[in-house]
Amino acid sequence: MVALPESPRWLATGGAGKARSTPLRELFSAGLIRFTLVGIAVSAIPMIGAWSAGKWMIPWADQVAGTVNRSYKAITQGYWALGAVIGSFTGAQLAAWLGRRRSYALISFGAVTLTLVMFLLTAPLRPEFHTIVFAQGLVCTLYFGWNHPWSSHWGTQPHAPTAPVSGPLFEGSGTGIVFGNSPHFPQEYRGVSAIADGSLRFGTECRLKTSTGEPLCLMTSDFTLMTRPNGWMLVWNAAFHADQRPIVFGDQEEMGFGARVATPFTEKSGGVIRSSSGKKTAKETWGQPAMWCDYSGTGEKSGGIMLMASPDNFRESWWHNRDYGVFVANPFGREAMRQGARSEITVAEGETLRIKFGAIIHGARELDTLAEYNFFINATTDMPESRSAPEPKD
Repeated sequence: MVALPESPRWLATGGAGKARSTPLRELFSAGLIRFTLVGIAVSAIPMIGAWSAGKWMIPWADQVAGTVNRSYKAITQGYWALGAVIGSFTGAQLAAWLGRRRSYALISFGAVTLTLVMFLLTAPLRPEFHTIVFAQGLVCTLYFGWNHPWSSHWGTQPHAPTAPVSGPLFEGSGTGIVFGNSPHFPQEYRGVSAIADGSLRFGTECRLKTSTGEPLCLMTSDFTLMTRPNGWMLVWNAAFHADQRPIVFGDQEEMGFGARVATPFTEKSGGVIRSSSGKKTAKETWGQPAMWCDYSGTGEKSGGIMLMASPDNFRESWWHNRDYGVFVANPFGREAMRQGARSEITVAEGETLRIKFGAIIHGARELDTLAEYNFFINATTDMPESRSAPEPKD
């Protein structure tokens, strides 16, 4: 969830206002109950048609054809699933082309018609059966693309954006395809990529504002999640674009790239902090410069988190490490980390500050920290936006 952007409307108001305590009750209030019931009915039609009535085709196929062909049931499921994958991808485009109401009416009519045809006009083992099954899966699943936020972006209806990705990526089909290069792709979701080479890559774009709501700068983040022999590596590649005015990063203890380990792994519970400098314990590593720090448990079923700072950053990071589980790589807080004069990193208007950090969530008692750090360096060398930016002023 850390990658999902907030609603632009919410961001514009700064999240102001006290949240109401009875949102569910309000859906059934006098002013909203008509829309709530219509929404329930509209959603129920394709759900019942696709996932209730339609799914009877699988046991039906097994009952009729199972004694003749034991794999017929699985083949039937495969035809339906193939149609469903295609349908979930194309529903949003259909809604953008025909309009949400017209496309919804056509999808509902098609789902009911194909379901009736499948059960009344054909049967398992007939030549046309699997063709109808494929078509029924495609049309019924168009609804899920139709209901996707992209169809609102491509249309004219406003909405609060959610995950910028086609349904199957998160619904378990494993296809890993998103339309990040579409010319109609919302600007706040540009840079979203796909699953490739064992890595999940995605991006976000956020407009940072002052406490009074004035535009401050544009922050873009590219995230890469990779599998490692002992866990997962997450790389954060961020850029702060001073496109509105000069921006200044102040000197503070609680800023940078950080994590907090589970209570059994904390130093208070017997856990260990290790630093690339060779120092251990929160007290010894606090405020000290390092390329990486690992915070791990020491029990039988132990693991931990290793945080890494890229050498491409504008300066080395000092570490805010605590025995209760928090540890942070901080390249900004020079005075706060007791390493010199107060720091103020100024990014001139039109320039960009880029930083890169990485984290490994691992289950190893003895992690090869040097190998993992070298892997992190190699993995981030050719990342987009990783080239050195104009040196920020301090």
